[in-house]
Amino acid sequence: MGFIEKQLQNVPLPKMAVVRQHFPRPVIDDIAAHIDSHFSDSAIRSTICGKKHIAIAVGSRGIANLPAIVQRIIFNLRQLRASPFIIPAMGSHGGATAEGQKKILASIGITEQDMDAPIRSSMETLHIGTTGSGLPVYLDKHAGSADGIIVINKIKPHVGFRGDYECGL
Repeated sequence: MGFIEKQLQNVPLPKMAVVRQHFPRPVIDDIAAHIDSHFSDSAIRSTICGKKHIAIAVGSRGIANLPAIVQRIIFNLRQLRASPFIIPAMGSHGGATAEGQKKILASIGITEQDMDAPIRSSMETLHIGTTGSGLPVYLDKHAGSADGIIVINKIKPHVGFRGDYECGL
């Protein structure tokens, strides 16, 4: 008898069944055309148009084709005469250091050279407000100095919650 069996030998277990849940996984066949269609929206164009500094917040959550997405967003921003830059948006990943986060971006194909855009990585934040329940709200200092922020993110729950606050959207 193994360890787990010994531990559970006197524990009554409820009836169990195998359950599988399949979530839809939409595929975008032409990433560039899809992104371009969003940038053709007049409201977005009028918001960005000009020589504005736009932060592109790039996370480490395993988004398919992330380098192609970032490159096309940069292309569209430049078409609107904006000055894009990338900020790592990954909380404590990379050892919670600016250099560690740049290394994670590089490992997924996001470098200054490949994207032809600067990466501004810092762990410095700005206090930008307080929630209705009194919690402080912070923002990356580079994002806070930008004229606009584009967030590329995937919502994924943590596998184990250990604190009152966790990262992500």
